[in-house]
Amino acid sequence: MSASHTPEQSNALYYQCFEKLLPVAGQHIKAVALDWWDLDRFLGVAFYTLLAETDPRVRMQMADLLPHFGAKAVPPLIVLRRQQNLDTESIELLEHSLTQISSSDLITGLIDVLKASEDDSFDESVCKRLAKVGNSAIAAVETLSTDPEWRTLALKILPRIQKFQAIGHLNSSFRSSATPSTPAELSNGESKAAMGSQISCKNGPELNSPNRSARTIDKKSTALMQIAAAKAETNAYLQAINIYTQALNLCPDNARAYGARGLLRSNVGDQQGAIADIQYAAQLFRQQGKTANFEIALGYLRKIMSQVPS
Repeated sequence: MSASHTPEQSNALYYQCFEKLLPVAGQHIKAVALDWWDLDRFLGVAFYTLLAETDPRVRMQMADLLPHFGAKAVPPLIVLRRQQNLDTESIELLEHSLTQISSSDLITGLIDVLKASEDDSFDESVCKRLAKVGNSAIAAVETLSTDPEWRTLALKILPRIQKFQAIGHLNSSFRSSATPSTPAELSNGESKAAMGSQISCKNGPELNSPNRSARTIDKKSTALMQIAAAKAETNAYLQAINIYTQALNLCPDNARAYGARGLLRSNVGDQQGAIADIQYAAQLFRQQGKTANFEIALGYLRKIMSQVPS
């Protein structure tokens, strides 16, 4: 993959910056000779203007311009996105720019970030973004592994990307055939939920309390599932596992919670716990008539079991 523009693309971008960038960025920069400008300098001014400008329309113009720089824009976008003191509007503009960059340029830029990074937690967040791109990111990293200079890096990040892809695919699959946002849809009465009926958690220990309705328990379990997923996104795997356990205490028949907890247990090295959870998730899916989810869970179960020393 090449991160460079063709001469025609570079010329078009160069003149686009003259027409759209300099007029709005003029107040932030000193006057310089026109032959001083190049694309790298234009890129720097675009970022500065996006962050320094107060006019929302100008900031959006910069956010729309940045993707035209392709892979070159990705590293500064990612680094800025990690800043803790950014306001919500700036974060949204940076994410807007990232989503407008082509997949090939995004992959190239993200790999460039990993080549320069020495922060393991930062690498995790970049690997998550690569996982979201899809199989083309996997192919790019596999190609990178053939380069002796970057083979070690590629072999380090490839399992991480595959892990995040697996989690994403499994969670997506668990949601795809269920009524949105209701863990109870994975209960023993799921065939009714699929037809739009409200199904509450089965066998929950709190159902015996006269002050607790099934709907209240469903809502609490849903909230716990959302919190656990958010914790997992920040790599707080042990906290996420604990919260999924709380959700399962409320809804013992929540196959999705078992599957998610199993994948996280695999992430922290608890392979036996992962196998037990995903095996039980598969059993629940089969009982609930979720054939597709049952097969997916079995696939991940085989993959984890293959990684356990015999």
